[in-house]
Amino acid sequence: MILESPPHAAEIQGAAWFLALAGEAMRLVPGVKAEVLIDAGEAPGLALDALARGATAVRVKAPPRVLAKLQAIAHDCGGRIETQRKNRR
Repeated sequence: MILESPPHAAEIQGAAWFLALAGEAMRLVPGVKAEVLIDAGEAPGLALDALARGATAVRVKAPPRVLAKLQAIAHDCGGRIETQRKNRR
């Protein structure tokens, strides 16, 4: 299961807020494991913040050199970077 934020959630609500919301949802349904994916819009700094706060996946739009660095950092944190919204139906 993926708990996916709305677009630009890291910019609007903040990664800490969405991670707390996802944590509460998982607490209310014991035994369910979910990946938390936070959309950071076009803000690489907010993508880093989300990873530092424990997000396992972050979506961000950034230039290729920046994306490469973010992907390396995400890998080191045990997370991953997405660059576009996927149809998950």
